[in-house]
Amino acid sequence: MVKESLSLRILDSPIVKDGIKAISKLEGYSVSAGHYLVVGGMAVQSYLPTFCRRPTADIDLVVDRRLSNEREFRNFAKPVFEYLKDNGLKVEEVPNHNWELLVKPKKHRNEYLPDDAILLSFPNISEEDYLKKKVIIEKELRKSRVKQLEEGQGTHDYRVVSPEFIVIPKMARLGKVLMRNYKLKPLIVPYTTELTKEKIWDTIKNKVSDIKLSTLEKRIICDAYDIRVLSEQTGFNEEDVKDAITSWPERLDLKSVLKNREIFSLLPKIKGLDFVLYSMQC
Repeated sequence: MVKESLSLRILDSPIVKDGIKAISKLEGYSVSAGHYLVVGGMAVQSYLPTFCRRPTADIDLVVDRRLSNEREFRNFAKPVFEYLKDNGLKVEEVPNHNWELLVKPKKHRNEYLPDDAILLSFPNISEEDYLKKKVIIEKELRKSRVKQLEEGQGTHDYRVVSPEFIVIPKMARLGKVLMRNYKLKPLIVPYTTELTKEKIWDTIKNKVSDIKLSTLEKRIICDAYDIRVLSEQTGFNEEDVKDAITSWPERLDLKSVLKNREIFSLLPKIKGLDFVLYSMQC
């Protein structure tokens, strides 16, 4: 897959900024304004200072409608294509289950690295899957935040999923994974206590690229790190955390989270979280 072949980048990278600036143009286009969200690793980075941004290879988006064919996708993403073309960037459409655009500089310039590229990923899901996710997507949009990318004399606004709606699905995923892979639980232990600069550096520079770790092990480390670093650097609205929990009734396996109590230590500032989860089981 293309994504696996790309070098990892952070939000400060020129090619990532190009991608974010292109996506920001969706805000000024009537077809797409207010109808998309940046999610995934780049959403996490958008809340963090440079020194603790975990690099990723793509910018994932969620939209509140089906882009069921290429015409609908191109119409929705029209300002993205226009911005990238107008600014001299090379765009390749990547065959995949999602609508994906591989963005590269047309020629090497000083601000770019030789292998610079970023993947922009728009969803392409079945009608059945869309209807299952429709309510939660609409809530994510209502709770979303508008972030600003400052570049030179200007700013570029783009819409990002809220930190509360980032961490709860990650907790759910960790709970399910650790239920099936109990021996991997020690991987999250370093993130149950305060993050030091050394721990942050070791995670983003060593662990996420360690060839001795499996894809699953890296996913566990990344989820645990993201939850902890957002808790410490950004903080959460406790009511929105509870709202996020109750918004995933079919996806959030409460028992798996409750049986892995170390997960609660990743969110030290949310008091009474276990009580909320227990009360939902009653």
